[in-house]
Order: sequence, then C-alpha cells, then structure tokens
Amino acid sequence: MNQDRHHFFEQFAAACGTGIASPLAGSLGGLAETPIEAASGAVVAGAVSGAYGIGVRTRVFEVIVHQALLGTPWKEVCKGPMAVNRITEEEIEAEVKRRTPIRHASQAICWCPLCQQKQNDSRIEASKRIDAIPHSPLSPCACKGCRNKVREILAKSWSDAKQST
Repeated sequence: MNQDRHHFFEQFAAACGTGIASPLAGSLGGLAETPIEAASGAVVAGAVSGAYGIGVRTRVFEVIVHQALLGTPWKEVCKGPMAVNRITEEEIEAEVKRRTPIRHASQAICWCPLCQQKQNDSRIEASKRIDAIPHSPLSPCACKGCRNKVREILAKSWSDAKQST
C-alpha cells in the first residue's frame, strides 16, 4: 500500500473508528486486524451496501478535504470512499477553495486579512484625527461635541417626521 493511501486510511480510521471499523471487523470475518484494515474494508463493504449515513459522510468528507489541503493526490487515493458516500470532486474542490486563506492581490482593492487590517487601522486613525479637532466659536464647528449635538438634532427631527406620517 503506498504511503499516501496508508496515511488516508489512518485518518479515516481515526475519524470513523468507532462508527465503522468496529462493525466491519466482525462483518469481514475477522480479516480486519487493525483500524486501518477495517477502514479499507469499509470501502469494499460500503460499495455493496451503500452509504452509511450523513454522520459518516461528513467525517469522510472532512478527511478528504484535509487530504486535499495537505496536497496529497486525493482524487486517486479517496476515490472509493467518495463513491460510497456520494461525494463529488466539485464538493471537495469548493470546500478546499473556501478554506484556503485569501492571498494578497496587488490591486487597488484587496481583501486579504493584512490589507483589511491596514484599511481598518487607517479608518481608526482618521476617526481619531477628526475627534481631535478643537471646538471653534465660529460656525461651522467640527469638534466632536458639536458633531454629536448635530446628530441628536437630526435624529430628533427624523423621528418627529416619521411620527407625523
């Protein structure tokens, strides 16, 4: 058994050890000596009897996604469990894409976490600079206190306008 396939069955057995491996050990006539062998037997037995249910499908799905994220040749290694649990390559690829961190794009608008943090920090700095504007006796004043008073007046006039309609 090649190393990738062996590693997959180790993870599969760990995820489904109590759910599949135990019953299969008995149903395979004692041929499954280890959880890995029991899990590999699950593929053969499952192909005959159909899927084991949504809980097992979810666990198998997670193991396959994990394999794909690790860069193993999951399409070949996981073909049997995917067929048994009716998991498509498109489902796996979509989940891998969803879980892959967003990379930096050298464009005007980038959604990577680093750029988002920089934009947030920039907004906070701008807000601090605006809040630091001192009060002016001349109109219009842009200090924090005057801006808050204008907001209160506008909110009151909007609520009065809604009540009158």
